Amino acid sequence: FNGEIFNYVELRDELRGRGHRFRSTGDAEVLLHAYLEWGTECLSRLNGEWAFVVYDRRTASLFGSRDRFGIKPLYRVQVPRAVAWASEIKALLALPQYRPSINWRAAGAYLTSARLDHSSDTFFEGVRALPPGSAFVVDREGREREWRYWSLPAPGAAPPTDTPAAAFAALFEDAVRIRLRSDVPLGVCLSGGLDSTAVICAMDRVGRSNEANGQPVTAFTYHHHDFDERRYVDATVDRTGARLHRLEMDHVALWDLAERVMRAHDEPVHTLTAMVGYELMRMIAGCGIRVILNGQGADETLAGYDSTQT
Repeated sequence: FNGEIFNYVELRDELRGRGHRFRSTGDAEVLLHAYLEWGTECLSRLNGEWAFVVYDRRTASLFGSRDRFGIKPLYRVQVPRAVAWASEIKALLALPQYRPSINWRAAGAYLTSARLDHSSDTFFEGVRALPPGSAFVVDREGREREWRYWSLPAPGAAPPTDTPAAAFAALFEDAVRIRLRSDVPLGVCLSGGLDSTAVICAMDRVGRSNEANGQPVTAFTYHHHDFDERRYVDATVDRTGARLHRLEMDHVALWDLAERVMRAHDEPVHTLTAMVGYELMRMIAGCGIRVILNGQGADETLAGYDSTQT
């Protein structure tokens, strides 16, 4: 299990009402009990980001799933007399039965149009990503079935409310609130753009601008003279009272991280943003922060990319 089930508290209460007993306070055990109670239908009840595989000894079967938007990865490879799954490609590359070779379809799409993660293909022949919003079962005979348990509504579908802006604002604030459940120090990445600014302001609105120890939320930002949104960052910090840490690196220093970053990703990356994120996360970890909120996903959700506006 790799990920987090945000609504594990509510699920645990419901499962307790159905007679389940828990030995821990974490979300992994709640996920397992949800499967025991509802089987594969448990997916519709989960709010979170995840990749998991469960071995069911009762039926000698495997059940696996990836979250709705594919935030957490899950990879698969067929080797002689076995199938293997992992949340990182490097784990599959370590299999003695697998001999890595380049998937030229994926390499060609990357080199000609900078396309990444647009399909189940990876850069390694035979290694495939489970699509977002998908699940699979492998029975005792080795037969595998894969299906989509969730997909976006069809284009042109009627909105679920007459006041979509207000509905989105309430949903967004609730999403931030439920992600603030943490028993370790948390922080927020703040770029100065609309996405991360909305997150930290929502944190302020739900009354979590101060952590349990009474200290302001810790915010982290990156500045570069070619793309400097410092005034927006400072204005947001003034409003929320966040404690700000700044990372400043030039492009040469960032490119020096390229090989290390691609090794961590197992595949090539798009832009310098990945290098910035890598170094920013190193700084965040050095400050003792273990949970971070940021604005990633907003462009996907709100059609911020050119490719989603056509």
